[in-house]
Amino acid sequence: MSNAIRRTLREFADTLVRLGIATEEQAAAGLAEAAHIDMDLDEGFEDMEELTFLVGECGLGFQTPEKAGGELAEGYEELLREAAACSGGSVVVEDVKLVNDEDGYEYLHFRRNGRSIRHLTEHLSDDTRYMDWNVAFDAIGDLVPGDGDPRAFYQLDEDSYDAWWLLLTPDQADGLKKFGLPMPVEIGNRGRDESPAAESDTLT
Repeated sequence: MSNAIRRTLREFADTLVRLGIATEEQAAAGLAEAAHIDMDLDEGFEDMEELTFLVGECGLGFQTPEKAGGELAEGYEELLREAAACSGGSVVVEDVKLVNDEDGYEYLHFRRNGRSIRHLTEHLSDDTRYMDWNVAFDAIGDLVPGDGDPRAFYQLDEDSYDAWWLLLTPDQADGLKKFGLPMPVEIGNRGRDESPAAESDTLT
């Protein structure tokens, strides 16, 4: 008989509330959505990654998809806007686009609280929908609130593709680790509004 800890969706929801990650209303809404798709809220799972979809059902966090659902630029924009929304308004993302410089190099450009940021990209082809994950992670790091805010972005699932992420304090992250989530990636303290802008005026 396996000695692995088995956790339920209801226990996960209760943990999100106890740690201050979700409100009781958000948790209840998430459980209602899970029940609507015929999930057993009291079934025990050994694989904690079977539970993390509940984060999305609660209206929390964001997901890193394996590839963009439409145009690649739109995929980056959706990802960064959802990540920024985790801050509760302290971080705002605008002007997300893929641009090329005069030498033909492609960049992911966006504005964080008005500051222009760009990252050099490497994509498989001109028509690929697969994101450059090194760039995506760097851009997510640029959206950490900083300025005394202790929260960082944590990946809940082992695999980055289709993983769920939350913006958490160290204590909240520790609580989810104790619950049994893998939490393999932490991205924190990269928000620097005071840094010089990387302007995109020369890019098209």
